[in-house]
Amino acid sequence: MVRRGDTVAYAWRTFDAYPLLAEMVGARPAPVPLLPDGRQDLAALLAVLGPRTRVVVRCRPSTAGEGPGTSCPTSTDGNCI
Repeated sequence: MVRRGDTVAYAWRTFDAYPLLAEMVGARPAPVPLLPDGRQDLAALLAVLGPRTRVVVRCRPSTAGEGPGTSCPTSTDGNCI
């Protein structure tokens, strides 16, 4: 899915493996700082996208309800958007 020279965008500070995995395949990590309250800055994440972006990581902690960034805007059906 990701090749040498591609871009992998993700919120930072998050799981340490994202930049390591990108670099392992020769991709360019594109970390986007979290907002001061710990939420992901979706506008900034979208701003780093380019023609070589292959993966955008939108993660949340594996244990629901713990830590910053556990809430997300929801659509009318209740799913995260």
